[in-house]
Amino acid sequence: MKSFSPAIFLILLASSASFAATTKVTLSTDTNPGTGQAGVGYVSVVGTGFPSGTISPGAVTLTITPPTGTATTTKAAKVKVISGSEESVTFQIPATISVSTPTVYTVSLKGQTSTGNKFVSSNTSALTIDPPASLQTVAPNSANAALALTVTITGAYTSFVQGTTVASFGPGIAVGGAAEGASGPVTVTSPTTATAQISIDPAAATGAQTVTVTTGTATETLPGGFTIETAVAVANINMTTTNPLPVGFSGYQDEYDLNAVEYWDPKYIPFVQALKPGWMRFPGGTPTMAFDWQSGHMNQTWINTLSADGVSSTALAGMSRGLQLLQAKGGAFLSDFATFVPTVGSPGGIVDFNGFTDTNANSAQLMVQAAQTAGLNVLEWELCNEPYFYSGVFANGNAYAKAMFNPYYTPIHTANPSDAVGLFYEGEFPGATVNYQAWDNAMHNYSPQYWQGVSMHFYPITSTTISTTDEEQTLNGVLAHGTNDYFNSYVIPLIGANTPLFITEFDSDGFGTMPFEAYIYDAIFQAEFVARVSTVPNIKTTFASQIYLGNNFYQSMIRAVDDFESYLIRQVTINPKYSTDTSTNPNTQFQFYWSTKGLAFQILNNAVNSSNATWPTTFSGGPTVPILGYDGNPVPAVFAQGFQGTNGTHYVIITNKSNVSVPIGIEVNGLLGPASVTASYISSTSDTAENTATNQTAVQIVNTTFSNPLTVGPYSVTSISW
Repeated sequence: MKSFSPAIFLILLASSASFAATTKVTLSTDTNPGTGQAGVGYVSVVGTGFPSGTISPGAVTLTITPPTGTATTTKAAKVKVISGSEESVTFQIPATISVSTPTVYTVSLKGQTSTGNKFVSSNTSALTIDPPASLQTVAPNSANAALALTVTITGAYTSFVQGTTVASFGPGIAVGGAAEGASGPVTVTSPTTATAQISIDPAAATGAQTVTVTTGTATETLPGGFTIETAVAVANINMTTTNPLPVGFSGYQDEYDLNAVEYWDPKYIPFVQALKPGWMRFPGGTPTMAFDWQSGHMNQTWINTLSADGVSSTALAGMSRGLQLLQAKGGAFLSDFATFVPTVGSPGGIVDFNGFTDTNANSAQLMVQAAQTAGLNVLEWELCNEPYFYSGVFANGNAYAKAMFNPYYTPIHTANPSDAVGLFYEGEFPGATVNYQAWDNAMHNYSPQYWQGVSMHFYPITSTTISTTDEEQTLNGVLAHGTNDYFNSYVIPLIGANTPLFITEFDSDGFGTMPFEAYIYDAIFQAEFVARVSTVPNIKTTFASQIYLGNNFYQSMIRAVDDFESYLIRQVTINPKYSTDTSTNPNTQFQFYWSTKGLAFQILNNAVNSSNATWPTTFSGGPTVPILGYDGNPVPAVFAQGFQGTNGTHYVIITNKSNVSVPIGIEVNGLLGPASVTASYISSTSDTAENTATNQTAVQIVNTTFSNPLTVGPYSVTSISW
């Protein structure tokens, strides 16, 4: 037996004691969480078999080893007893570790208790170390100043948390309702994606800005992540509420008794259909003062009576011309109108009954019965056209209201109680400088107010010598202050809050003979008028003047190269009994073309008459135009109104009264709307642009697709839809 010296024995004993004191600890397969980033947050490793006793974090060393290369060590941040010998050790991944792709490391540990009992892991835990968190994209990554929009923030290896994560887009941009430039709340959709609602100040400086996202102590930035572009005007459509829009709201005045065209002309019908008409008027305006609906002709005796009553020579001349034209084309008949209306897509008509001179027995009742027999849907029976102009017939509104009750109102209402019977109020814009309030007050004070509706005409220009510039500035003021404000403050209190109002004629003026009526500016005025008053609840329809008139007039949607009126009048002069069908007569073959207002109303009515409601719409920014009258302050050049299509289509009508193109962002409920829209528009660099017989396409409709924001052209009427 070999013997050992005492010194060697003691050394061997100490070595054996040391080996016996190192406890093997078994680690979990993976850390918790199983992934982490260098220098960010903490991970834990759980082990069993730890020796008893207190273990301080500083006494534990963790070794983090890559698949290849040099390992890194770090001290524990926390040690926690779970149960018995099971404990968790929490640590932060050293910031010195750098990876460009997720990399699986192994974690081992060693240490000792406060009493010197050592331990070491017998296996390793897997830990995937991700690259540092970063912001990858912001979409969209640019927008115009003045817009509000939703942007999507996408990160890589981020840990976004709902309610904690906030973002900043730099100066001039508010996020989630916070102050401009400050961090504001976002909506987190995943640890790596979030959406932010941002609002850009119209005056914000253009250029690239840094996007910063903060979650607790973690901050990621994307330099140049968002760019502010040049400011645009904004049309905001509030689709959270609607206002009902009557069927066929945008209709037409049709002076059929003063032109040579036939309702059934196969060349005429497609033109009217393209206008997508709402309600239509029969038989017309001023000439109806001598119209006998039963014969379909003007009555010369009645014309003579009106002359004796002091009716103006201009009005009498129109009746005399109408007498000859009706004779030449065979008359104007209610039954033909009733057939024409559904043929062109109109829901029905407003019938203007001649309460001036029609003394035929039971004429009013018989006309109602004739309309019923013909299947004509009548929106309103209006009694006498513009009676306020003819004091020789009706001394005042009181005399008019009294005269209409019987034999006109009573038999009409008795024959069809469901139809509205309307009387005329004058209003501020009858087309002449008169004391309109005297007539209106008389009507307002008349008792009993037996009528179910009110007719009114709207012609703001009263001078035939006004300059184009002054007319435009006058109309600018009327549109801004003399439409909705006027109707709500003056007309509605006058006629009663529940009284239907029918605008059965409107244009810039009522003369019909001013060149301005053919200009694109007049088309803009008429289109904007309809769009504006579509939000006035009492107004049930508007009738633009006119569908078609001969070439003595400019006030016409549809124009003809030759109106053949001189030819027809000449035939009647030679033979007073002359009559022909102008649709088949080889000497009267019309060649029709569009006026600028005809084009504008195709665009307008495709939206308005395809809709059942309006949406509250606001417009901000853009150029201004000068006005005459009112407060004299310039008004926005651009107007916009949203419409809810009956088939789910969204429409916005936009008019531009300036000579510059205007970029516009379309917002829906306060945020940038659709990325692209379908558009139809007319536009010109000239406010006096018009189509003529020799240049029928100087102005044309353009159909296209716009991205949003879009740009509307100078002097334009635009409809967008999506």
